[in-house]
Order: sequence, then C-alpha cells, then structure tokens
Amino acid sequence: MTKKLSLLVAWTMLVSVSQACVASEEKKETSQVAQSQTSQKHTPQTRDAVYKSSPYKPTGLLSNLDFEDEEIITLKDKKGDYDVLVYQLPKGETTQVAIQYQGGNINDRRARITTDPEDRENHTLHYWLKNARVPGQSKGKFKGRIQVNVSGLNETSLFQRYRLYLHPDLALYRQHPQQNTWFSLSALWMGTPWNGHEYPFNIVLNLAKPAGVGAGLYFTAKGSVRTGGAINRGKWKGIWGEAGMNFQVPVGEWIDIEIGYTAGDKNTGRFYMAAKREKDKELTTIFDITNWTYHPKSPKLVPVTFWNPLKLYSGSRIINFIRDKGGVAQLYWDDFEIYQNW
Repeated sequence: MTKKLSLLVAWTMLVSVSQACVASEEKKETSQVAQSQTSQKHTPQTRDAVYKSSPYKPTGLLSNLDFEDEEIITLKDKKGDYDVLVYQLPKGETTQVAIQYQGGNINDRRARITTDPEDRENHTLHYWLKNARVPGQSKGKFKGRIQVNVSGLNETSLFQRYRLYLHPDLALYRQHPQQNTWFSLSALWMGTPWNGHEYPFNIVLNLAKPAGVGAGLYFTAKGSVRTGGAINRGKWKGIWGEAGMNFQVPVGEWIDIEIGYTAGDKNTGRFYMAAKREKDKELTTIFDITNWTYHPKSPKLVPVTFWNPLKLYSGSRIINFIRDKGGVAQLYWDDFEIYQNW
C-alpha cells in the first residue's frame, strides 16, 4: 500500500536515510558522464517489461518521442534567439513546441539532443542549467528555468510515460544542508494567469530533499490555487500535497516513470505517479491522489489548458550551490509518450 503523508508530516518524520555522496573535485564545464560498463540497451521489449506491472493500459497515443529523429532548432525574432523542439505526431504530421528559458544565454542554460549517458547509440533530451538568470519574487533573487511549453490544450485526461536520468552532478544537490521543495520537473496548468483566467490552478511535481547534508531525494506533488500577485510574481496556496517517501530517487541511473491525470473535484480528481529504479523488479506507486484538479471556487470544471511535461526549474539557492561545488544542474529525458486515456 502506498504511504500517503502530507508534505509537512512527511518531512517532519523523515530521518536521515542516506549517506553523503562525494562529488569529483575536477569537473569540466560540460560535465560529461562516463559510459557505464554494466548498463543494458533500452529497447521496446525492455519498456514493455517495465510497464507490465502497471495497473493501467493507456490508449489514444498523442505523442511518442525517442529523440532519435527529433530536432531542436534555434530561431530568431525581435526579442532574440529561442529554441523549438520539432517532432512528428503518430499520424506523421510535423509539429513543434517551444522550449522556454527566460533570461540568460547558451552559456547559462540550454536544451539539446545529446548522447545517452549510458548508451552511445541512443539519443536523449538533455537539460543543462548552470546559472540562474530569471528575476525572482524578491529584489536581488534569481531563478533558472528550462521547460517544454505545450499550449492550447483542453484535456480532462492525460497519461505520460518517460525515462528520467539525474546527472551525477545532482549528488551535489544532496549536499545542501537545508530542506528544499522547489526543484520542479513538471507542471499541469488548469487555467493560466498570463491568459487572464479567473481561477488558476496547477499541479507541480518536484524533486525535493529534507534538511541535512547527504539527505536523499524524493518526489513531491502539490496542487495549488493562485491567490494574487503580478503575472511573473504570483502568490500561490497549496490545497493538497504529498511527499513520496517510499521511493528514494537515485542519481546516475535511468528511472522509468508513468503519470496519470484525470480532471475532477475533491472526490473525483486524480493524480497518479509510479516509478521504477534499475534495482526494482516492478513499478512502485508513489502517488495515487484523489483531490481537486482545478480551483475549488470555479463554478465549473477547468481542464488542462497548458502543460510543462519536461521541466527543470529552481531557485538560485540550489542552482548556484551545485555550480559553486563544481557541478551543473542537469537532467536527461527519453522515450517520452503521451496518451489521452488511462
């Protein structure tokens, strides 16, 4: 049975469960990952084996990206350069989505299709975030962002599967002495404030750590309503949240993940997540939440209108800490699938 705890209770009860990881003193700026001598090539057959233990058989494939034929293209407009991810839909049409950075340049942050850190014959989507260049909520505070923006949605059900690899440099994140719950990996938006929606709501998945040098990394999920503030400096209030302390997130290995969303109120809304590490025999259910997926004050159900399915977003406190210790905040993504029903 999945252990469900509030964020506050979860972090309060959590004791030190992991030892500090020692990072290399000498790191190149690109921080390339050494090739694993024991990893096995990931194939459709191995993916089928991973998801055989899933309780869900999603249908209605919307996108399937393995980053072999996809491209990231840099374009220019009056505001400067920006990147788009170009890919084919299942029926063969070519489309694209924006990659948002917000501030800085290629030396500060970038998304590129690169070699798999464990398989030179495979390609992945690589996020590299060295410097926080986005003005934060307070004067003198900054944050950093790399995210795929999927707009124009009207979805009441979504299901995604992908693989995630935390670069070894993220072992340095574990060395930060303080608790941190802001290291976002994805965000579902049910009404967006920048489009003037009256009742904005979001569900955000984070990679969090409790206080203590060497503490482990865990996923957290939180549903929040917007309570005010400027467009880029909004104030939000959580109405539910859980910490998945039954699953410590490893660094330096691929993790298989599946996430499901169904629109609804406190009795019918769903947010589900399961994951599998290399050592696991089957998927572990981390979240199976029944609660609001839209603002409780909204007179009608609000579907997903905007989505950041692949995201790296945090404050300068963590981004700079990793950089100052000789690393870079980095993630790899692969085998990304989106379904409409589950």
